[in-house]
Amino acid sequence: MNAQINLRALGSSFLSTHHRCFAAALGGPFTHIATVPSTRGRRGQHPLYTILAGGVRLPHVLATANDRYPADDRQFHPDRFAVDSHSLDGVPRVLVIDDTWTTGARVQSLAFALKAAGAVKVGAVVLGRHVNPADGVRYEHYRLFNERLRKAPEFDESRCSMGDAGGEGLAGGGLVVED
Repeated sequence: MNAQINLRALGSSFLSTHHRCFAAALGGPFTHIATVPSTRGRRGQHPLYTILAGGVRLPHVLATANDRYPADDRQFHPDRFAVDSHSLDGVPRVLVIDDTWTTGARVQSLAFALKAAGAVKVGAVVLGRHVNPADGVRYEHYRLFNERLRKAPEFDESRCSMGDAGGEGLAGGGLVVED
């Protein structure tokens, strides 16, 4: 439960700090939210959406994964995800959230599906994934990485991930998918 509270706080903090940056890059604020669907068979709402729902009050665009592609496929596929175009009303600018970034192929595949369904702009934010301390060696790797990250003087959550689009500098965290 603590991990969920921390993740909600991280997501809310990042979005409240940088919403103007995204709005400048997207031509307006986000109007919808979508999570990258699980490709491992999980059905229904993504747990990340459930965690953030209290802090991000936007209509949820439900996307479904194409079962034709194996879960470990890390390539872009224009038909990897399906989006109901009826859930995108007005001038949709969609916030895509994901809990993992390996190659970016899934975020890009979902952004493609959203744009094909009518989204005008798509921005993506990748938040952290909970690491289980019982996971032994992998947990120790993450613990050491996080310890180094906390000590890094160049990390500043207030620096804008959008560069000059929002006008505050440059740091990691956000992506706008263009036409």
